[in-house]
Amino acid sequence: MTGTIPFSLGELRNLQTLVLKNNKLNGIIPSNLANLAKLTTLDMSTNHLSGELQFILNSILPRNLYMQNNYFVGSLDDVLFPSNYSCNLENNCFSSSRSDCKISSIRSDESVPALKPTSVSSTINVIQMQ
Repeated sequence: MTGTIPFSLGELRNLQTLVLKNNKLNGIIPSNLANLAKLTTLDMSTNHLSGELQFILNSILPRNLYMQNNYFVGSLDDVLFPSNYSCNLENNCFSSSRSDCKISSIRSDESVPALKPTSVSSTINVIQMQ
């Protein structure tokens, strides 16, 4: 599959699994995918996708998130990765000042210890090691 991700995917509010891996998709992820509150697995690995993931990481954060081998950018400083989630963000262009994870090579099941928020609001602001 080539091209961009259709905006209409964000209208599928009961969608639980979305796998678009190993294609030639490009562009950004439509922001309305944040509407997919029931999404438990999101795999868009090994494409040519770019842009920021913060709207996914700070809103729906699926239990299984595989976004490796793309061109995503942005900071991961304010993102909480629960230790019981499976997350692979390797081989992207993230920046971070966090000392608990490697820039561009992040797997919550291996590299990132369990983290807890020090304040809870509509977005996760500050994190600290348990």
